[in-house]
Order: sequence, then structure tokens, then C-alpha cells
Amino acid sequence: MSSTNETRASKPAKAKKPDKANPSANSSANPSANPSHTSKLPLRGPSPPPLQTLKRLVSKAVRLWAWLGGIILGGIAAMTTLSVLGRLLFAKPLLGDFEITELACAMAIFMFLPLAQWHLEHTTVDIFTRKTSPRFKFFCRKVAQSATLLVTLLLLWRMALGAQQLKQAQEVTMILGLPRYLAFPAILLSLVLLACVLLVQLAQKHEPEDDSSEFAA
Repeated sequence: MSSTNETRASKPAKAKKPDKANPSANSSANPSANPSHTSKLPLRGPSPPPLQTLKRLVSKAVRLWAWLGGIILGGIAAMTTLSVLGRLLFAKPLLGDFEITELACAMAIFMFLPLAQWHLEHTTVDIFTRKTSPRFKFFCRKVAQSATLLVTLLLLWRMALGAQQLKQAQEVTMILGLPRYLAFPAILLSLVLLACVLLVQLAQKHEPEDDSSEFAA
């Protein structure tokens, strides 16, 4: 009798079969099978720092703005081609094409400035800083960006006053009669984006990784 009891006690307990009639009992016994437990877990990681979010927004804005400037230049090229063909084939060029070109080029030039500053593609002179340390180059870059920001804000102020004066004077072009202040909204917005780019760059606290980095003015 004792050997029989020991044999029964040594047998492993059978796993409990899931109760099909009561699924709630099964889910409480096995938390991993209940999707409600996993739905409460966070689906995203920690939110990025404010500076990183601002950098992404500014990067997208300046790229989109530069694309619009490229579209404007493409339109100018197409209009000039049609005007030249009209002059050659029919002796009838497009009326006032040079006035549209003047306004559109003024807009497009300023629209490319924020993207050029974002990639530090402005012309630089590094004769005196070429062999200096990365820390000194980083300091020179910050000084140049600060000076560029001051000039940008000065241009923004004076351009806004100039646009207001042209609008009040109602000055227009000679042939098409286009208001001369039409280019100023795009110019002012370009300067605002340029100032935002400079502020983001000035907020960077890390130093350049190598000695080949340059500073943009």
C-alpha cells in the first residue's frame, strides 16, 4: 500500500485544460493571453527634445520653400523660352516678360537663402582658421552666425518698411502695371525662415567632430 501511494504522489500533475465555457477565467489565469493587458503599454518611446523637434520643422520648411523657389525659376525659364520663340517665329514676344522676370527672380533669390544657410553652403574664407583647433573653429562659426542673424534682422526690418512705403505710394511697373511690392511678402518670409535657421544653429552646443569643418557667414 505504501509503495502504491508513493507512486501516485510522484506522478506529475496534469495541466489544467482551458475552460471553453468560461473564457474570462482563462484570461485571468494567463495574463499574456489577454490583449487588454498589452494595450495599456506605451506604444511610443519618449518624445524628442524640443530642439530636435524644432530642427525637423525648420528643415522641412526650408526645403519646401526652396522647392517653391525652384518652381518659380522653372516658370521664368519657360516664360522666357516662349517669349523668345514668339519673337523669332511671330515677331510677338510676351508683353512685359522682363517685368515678371524681375519680380520673380527677386523672390527666388531670397527663397534659397534659408536652405543655403541650413547646409552651411555660403562662401567662407578660412585662411586664418584652417590650421586652428576645432574648438576655435566652432567659436568662429558661432560668431559668424550671430553676425548673420543681426544682418538678417536688419534686412527684415528695412524690407518691411520698404514694402509698406511701396504699397502706400502705389508704385507699379510700366507695362503690366504690377505692384512693385508683390515680391516683398516672399522676401520677408524668406528672411524669417533664415532667422529661424540661424537661431537653431546658434542653439547647438556640441563641437565639430573633425578639423575640416568650416563656419558659414
